[in-house]
Amino acid sequence: MREMFYKFSEQTVYLRYHASVKAMPHNKLQVFCNVDYDTEIAVIALTGEPGEEEVVGVARYMTDPAKKSAEVAFVVADSYQRKGLGSYLFERLVEIAKEEGITHFFAYVLVENSGMLKIFHRSGLHIETTNEENVVHVEMTLPD
Repeated sequence: MREMFYKFSEQTVYLRYHASVKAMPHNKLQVFCNVDYDTEIAVIALTGEPGEEEVVGVARYMTDPAKKSAEVAFVVADSYQRKGLGSYLFERLVEIAKEEGITHFFAYVLVENSGMLKIFHRSGLHIETTNEENVVHVEMTLPD
C-alpha cells in the first residue's frame, strides 16, 4: 500500500484524498490496512508473481451505524487507470454490499474527478448527485 501511494501522481493523490498529501506515515497507513470486515470492507487488486505482488488498486466502503448505507472510495495506480480496473473493483464492492444487506452507497467526489464519476454513472445503479462548491455528493441505490 505504501509503495502504491508513493507511485501516485500528484493529481491521483489530490483526487483521492481531496488534498495534496505528501507522505503516508505508518500510523496513517494503518487506518487503511486494518479493516474490521464488520463495518468496512476493502478489496485490493494485485499484479505480479506470487510473493512479489504489487498493489495496483484499492476499493473500500465504510458503513453507517445501521449498516444499511456505506461511503465508498477507491483509487487505482496511475498506470492502471482508464483500463476498467476501477469499474471492476466497484462492481465487486456492490456485490459484497448486497450480500451484507447494504441498500445505499454514497461518495464525495471532486468535480474534476471525471473518471470516478463515470464509473458511478455507468454502473447501472440509480444515481442522484448534488454539488457543493467543488465536491459532488453522489447517492447510489443498490438493486435488491
